[in-house]
Amino acid sequence: MRFRRCGALVLVAMVVFGLAAPIPMARAQDGAEPPELVVEGQRYAFDREVPVALDQLEQRVDEAGATVSIKPAGDPLGAVYLPLEADPASARRYLPEYLDAPDTACPAEVVDAGTIQSDGTRYVPAGPEPDLTPDALVEVGSTNDGRTIYAPSADQPFQELFAAGADGGLVRYVLVTDAGVPVSLPDEITFAGQQFTVAAEQPGATSTEGLTKVGCMTDFPAFAPATEAPFASLSLEVGGQLIAYEPAAPIETPATAPATPPASPPASPPSTPATVEASPTLPQIGPLEPTPTHEPTLAPTATPAPTATPEPTATTAPTATTPPTAVPPTEPPTATTTPTPTVPPAPSPTATAASTAAPAPTPTVPAAPTAVSRPTPTPAQLQPPAVVPTLPPSAPPPAAATVETIRCAGSPGAPDANGLPSRLPASLQYGGTGYRFVASVPASDAGTLTQVGCVGAFDLYTSDEPGRLYLGLQSAPDTLYRYEATSSFRVEFEVTSDPRLILLQGTGDQPDVTYAAADPWARSTYSSVTLVLFVADAEQQQPDRVLGYAVDQQAIGEYVREGEGEQASAEVLAEAEALGIHGTLTLGTDPQRYVLTSLWRPFGTTTNGWVMIYGPEGVAAPDRIVGVDPRRLDLLVFDKRD
Repeated sequence: MRFRRCGALVLVAMVVFGLAAPIPMARAQDGAEPPELVVEGQRYAFDREVPVALDQLEQRVDEAGATVSIKPAGDPLGAVYLPLEADPASARRYLPEYLDAPDTACPAEVVDAGTIQSDGTRYVPAGPEPDLTPDALVEVGSTNDGRTIYAPSADQPFQELFAAGADGGLVRYVLVTDAGVPVSLPDEITFAGQQFTVAAEQPGATSTEGLTKVGCMTDFPAFAPATEAPFASLSLEVGGQLIAYEPAAPIETPATAPATPPASPPASPPSTPATVEASPTLPQIGPLEPTPTHEPTLAPTATPAPTATPEPTATTAPTATTPPTAVPPTEPPTATTTPTPTVPPAPSPTATAASTAAPAPTPTVPAAPTAVSRPTPTPAQLQPPAVVPTLPPSAPPPAAATVETIRCAGSPGAPDANGLPSRLPASLQYGGTGYRFVASVPASDAGTLTQVGCVGAFDLYTSDEPGRLYLGLQSAPDTLYRYEATSSFRVEFEVTSDPRLILLQGTGDQPDVTYAAADPWARSTYSSVTLVLFVADAEQQQPDRVLGYAVDQQAIGEYVREGEGEQASAEVLAEAEALGIHGTLTLGTDPQRYVLTSLWRPFGTTTNGWVMIYGPEGVAAPDRIVGVDPRRLDLLVFDKRD
C-alpha cells in the first residue's frame, strides 16, 4: 500500500540451515518402479518414497502378484505401499486414482493453503503428509503466519517443502516450473493405464468449463473432455492453474460394426401396428434392456392371454387412446402368441399370430438408443460458492448507517485525557496493510462507508477514500475514528525469521533506499511491563543509546545520555508522556540520566502483521529503522546503506 512518503518496503531474506539426516525426496520415475499398481481392481499412481513401518500395515497382493501394504485405518491418502528391497524401512507410495469415484477429493483439494514463493520459485500445496515427521526433516524457515517450514535436506533448490499444519501435522508443497508443472511428476505420467506427456503449448487456463473430473493423478485432480478412457487429453489442476497433457501415443479407436437390420422382418398384415426395425444409421450403445423411461404410457390391463381382433386397429403404436381391451375378443387366442424373453415388455394386445411366426424383433425396438444417451456432465465444483447470509448475491452493500447485521461486543473503555476511548487501538492490520490512528472526525465527513467487521467494541468500516479505515461505536454514531495506511512490505516466504535486507522503493526523483540488518538489540533489565527498553549490549550498564517501546501504544522513544544530544521539543515531550513514554530516564547502579530526543512511529508493516517497522516521526528515509516481532524478545535493527 501507499505511504505518505511514497515508498514501499520489500523483504529479501537469507537462508540459514541446520543439519539433519536427509530422507528420500520426491523424484521423477527412473524406471525402477512401476508407474501404476492395480490392487483389487483399483488403479494407484506412484507418488514418492517414504519411510514406513511395513510390519504395522496390512498386506495385499496387486494384479501382478507383488505384495503391497495398506494402513489398517485412518489414512487420509488411502495409499498403497510397495516395499523397497534395498531399504526395508522405506516403501514406494502410490495414491489412488479414483477412476470409479472421480468426485472424491484429491489430497491437494482437502487442504486450505496458499502458495509459497521465494526468490522467483513457487511451491503449491499438494495435500497432507502423514508419513513424514519434523524430526526427519530440516527446518529452513517459517511461513508468513508463523508456521515452521521444513525440507527433506539442505540441498538447494528444494524440490518440496513441508509446513506445519493447523492440526499439528504437515502440509506438503511441491516446486512447480515457470509453466506451473509440478517437478514431483515425471516427464511422462501414467493415468488410467494411459501414458501422457506435458503439452508443448500450455493454454494457461484456470476454468474447467467443458471438462469433467475423472479422478486424481497423485495429489492433483485430473480433468478430461470425456468420462471414460482412453482420454484424448488430460488436465491437472495445480495451484489454481490447469496443466495440459497429451497422449504419448496416438489413441486407437476400435472400429464399430454398423447395426444390421433383421434378416427376416416379421410379416404383418397391412393394418397391424408398425414394428420399428433396427436402423443401420442408428448407433448401438451396448445391450438394450427395457427401461422405465420407455415403457408405454398406458399400463396394460391384465388378461389371461393376448387377444386377436377380426379387424386390426389402424394405429401405428399403442397409445393412451387405444386401450388394449377396447375391442372384445371374437376368436380364441392363438397358441403361438406367447411373447419371447427378447420382446420388450407390455406387447401390444393387437399383435397377430403372424408376428410370432418369425424371430422376435431385435433389441432395438422401439427407438431405444435414446434411452441411454448421457447428459453433458457438469464440471465438478472445486470450492463451494461464497454465501452472504444477509444480502442477495447481486445486491450492493448497504450504507454504513443502515447496516444492522453486525453487532460488536465489548467495552471501548473510559474516555482518556483527549476524550478518546481508552481501548481505541493506536494501529490496525487489515487486508495485509497497516493503518495508524490519525484523528476523530464527524461521521458526515467520512464519505461512503461499508461495515466489514469488528475491532473489539468498535465497528470497522472501509471507505471510498483510498488508504483509509474508520472505527466507530454504535452508541456514538456521529463520531468516527480515522486511520490512514502506512507503508507495507509483503512477506510471502521468509526462509528464516531474520530478514537481512529491506528495500524502501522510491518514486519520482526519490531513489530507492536499502537497509541492511544489524545485530538485534536486547531487552534491558530496567524494562517495565508497559515500557520495554532495548539496548545494543545488555551487559553494558550505561549504553550510549536506549529505545523505549510503549507496548500498549505502539510507539518508540529514542533516548541518549544527557548532554550528548538535544532533548525533543515540548510538543513532542507532551505527546510522548500521553503515550506513557517519559521525557527522561535514569538507569544503572551508577545512575545515568537519559533524555528523550525523538518519537518513533510505525514506518511500515508486513502483510501478515508479524513485524511492525518503526522510524523517527517525520523523516522520509531515516538512517535507522527497527522492527518489532511479537515472536521474538529482541528488537530487529536495520541501518541505511550508502
